[in-house]
Amino acid sequence: MLPIEKDDSLPFKVPDRPAPRWDNLRHRLILTLIICSLLLPAGHLYAHIAEYCSCRDGRISNKAALAVSKCPAQPPACNIGTDWNPLTDEAYAELAVNRLSKAVQIPTESFDDVPLDASDPAFDKFSTFTHFLEVEFPKIFNDPIKHETVNTHGHLFTWQGSNPDLQPILLMAHMDVVPVLPATLDQWTYPPFEGKIVVDATPLTPGTWIWGRGSSDCKQHLMGIYGALERLVSEGFEPERTIILANGFDEEVSRPHLIQPFTDLWRP
Repeated sequence: MLPIEKDDSLPFKVPDRPAPRWDNLRHRLILTLIICSLLLPAGHLYAHIAEYCSCRDGRISNKAALAVSKCPAQPPACNIGTDWNPLTDEAYAELAVNRLSKAVQIPTESFDDVPLDASDPAFDKFSTFTHFLEVEFPKIFNDPIKHETVNTHGHLFTWQGSNPDLQPILLMAHMDVVPVLPATLDQWTYPPFEGKIVVDATPLTPGTWIWGRGSSDCKQHLMGIYGALERLVSEGFEPERTIILANGFDEEVSRPHLIQPFTDLWRP
């Protein structure tokens, strides 16, 4: 900072603030688009990305940024027949809890030094996990849902919709989890791969909790999606919009095994 000379007067004039940097706004827009992608069919998302990419003058106004990043209004839920509320279905709640507990008990850790060959024995744990999925959710692996294995351990499910003019919806969840360092085992309230079901374990965890690695990243998503699809198949549901489910085994290590294989399958 330059020194203030004796004849300088105060207060100084505050310089005009520069226009918002495109880079900063771009980061915000990308984050918003990622969030919206969880809620939108692919066609709608592409339209928003195209609109976002059409700004070529190097900067964008706040008003325009809000217009680009705004999520469209979601349609009302389309309930057909008697609605089902899993929150009031005690039998299903017990089933879901036990499924997640068993999923956590299978250590599917991903490490940075894993081989690039997905058929390497280092990945055998995912064969064990796939067997668990096939036993727990047999209806997901059979008609009317088409199942494809991607690069040995990945899964791609396609439930063809009746209206080919509608863009498909894509549901995703990964099977791998962050490694547990042996030196940290004594810091766990319960063993990381025990999948222990505990009621009111601590003052900060009232109610029923499932403890273990993967219980919140993200085997709970995986079990939720599979459970929902299984329920729909059991009820005889026939989707109008095609439903696609993709499951990877290398999300925690930046997906070196599945990005290209999935891309090749989806490329027209």
